[in-house]
Amino acid sequence: MARLYFIGLVTVGLTLQCLASSPPPDFNGRPRGVAKSKIGFYDSSKPFTCLDGSRTMPYDHVNDDFCDCPDGSDEPGTPACSSLSGKFHCANKGHKPANIPASRVNDGICDCCDGSDEYDGRVQCADACKELGARAREEARRLLEVQLRGHQIRLEYSQQGAAKQEERKAEIAALEVQLNAHQSEADRLKALKEEAEAPETEAKDAHKKAWEEEKAAKAKVEAEEAFRQLDADSDGSLTVAEIQARKEFDKDQSGDVSEEEAKEWLGGEVTRAVDYFISDLWKSISDVYVLPVAAEEGATPPPPPAEGDAEPAPETPTEEPAVPPPAGDEVKPDDGMPEYDAATQELVRVADAARGAFNDAEKKREDVQRQIDDLNKKVNVDLGPNQEFQALQGNCYDFTDREYTYTMCAFDRISQKPKNGGSETSLGTWGKWDGGDGASKYTVMQYENGLNCWNGPNRSGMVKLRCGETNELVSAAEPNRCEYHFEFVTPAVCETPSAQHTNSHEEL
Repeated sequence: MARLYFIGLVTVGLTLQCLASSPPPDFNGRPRGVAKSKIGFYDSSKPFTCLDGSRTMPYDHVNDDFCDCPDGSDEPGTPACSSLSGKFHCANKGHKPANIPASRVNDGICDCCDGSDEYDGRVQCADACKELGARAREEARRLLEVQLRGHQIRLEYSQQGAAKQEERKAEIAALEVQLNAHQSEADRLKALKEEAEAPETEAKDAHKKAWEEEKAAKAKVEAEEAFRQLDADSDGSLTVAEIQARKEFDKDQSGDVSEEEAKEWLGGEVTRAVDYFISDLWKSISDVYVLPVAAEEGATPPPPPAEGDAEPAPETPTEEPAVPPPAGDEVKPDDGMPEYDAATQELVRVADAARGAFNDAEKKREDVQRQIDDLNKKVNVDLGPNQEFQALQGNCYDFTDREYTYTMCAFDRISQKPKNGGSETSLGTWGKWDGGDGASKYTVMQYENGLNCWNGPNRSGMVKLRCGETNELVSAAEPNRCEYHFEFVTPAVCETPSAQHTNSHEEL
């Protein structure tokens, strides 16, 4: 009896061992885990060669739960080659096929929607492919409808963009005609201005020269009078003792003018003549020495009255009739100069009128040039191969998250502003299309050189575009410091469905 029990245990053990080491069942006539596209490499009637060509072995080595090939291709349906990044193919009938890491095979978790990755029976995986496939097809139909409607809008954008481009070019051509006319008029008026300014400049220079000479003569008279007053003994020389007699020359405010201070005022000498005083000393002495007679500015002070003489009665100034200045901007000179004479004022008036006419013409020319520059800037922006992005140009779009409101002004700038108030921060200005080559070029916008981050780079923004029926900024993120990513939906990138190359076919 005991012997029979032992034999039974051995039999059960061997059965379990055989079940554990048996290869996974085939799927639709091909080894489990093999994609349709690779079935030609797995022919049970001949030896199997590793897909990298490194080894050839009997076919029964395929899916025997032992990794023989360096590339793991002999174990498409077991986890034996999971360390070699092997892949298990989920057929997923009714939905999209998929490849999962071989390490997920028989791990107790249903990864394939058809449950084919869990064939050892430890878990029961429901086949959810039909339900998932139905949902996916419904979503695909919805996206197709969006794409069809979006593409129709894109065609309208292209027509409008092309028309707008031609309109701008025509406007530039018309403005250039105006610009040439304004330039000719400005050149003509510039010549007249220069012609009027020549005699004006000559007259004003003569007036200034006369005023300078008059001031120099008055200054000399003042210096001579100061010397006369300081030269107490009237011997024609100014001495140290005569300087010491004047408290104004007490530099150190000690109460007395020392001999050294007096010599310093005299330029290091003990005596100075009147000519040297006028040419070299008066300028510095006039800063501290005020002529005793407070006469009208510029008038030569009269000699002090003799002792006992009565003070002379002040003279009543005579006023000359005022001549009303002619119209103009410069009828009265600066720096205290007297007004120009009537002839000079007339020259100024004529020159002012010529300057005004030229300035008006130059302003008109500059305004037209500015309009041309603005239009050329818009025309030179790459708005797509068929001008389909013209509908975005000049428009701004907002997206608000928990903290900020982001604003993208297409082909201009991107910024952010705190929701609760604060200043706007530049995240970049328009740089370029950055989606690669071909049609994909127009799927990514790059905005560059935004406000510099403290101790970091300049801020920048990347905008990914996807097909939609409206123009809308739908997301914002900062995956890296000072680098912002946005998502924008627009009809301008909706291709025709036939132009879409996908790998969404189903294995049925």
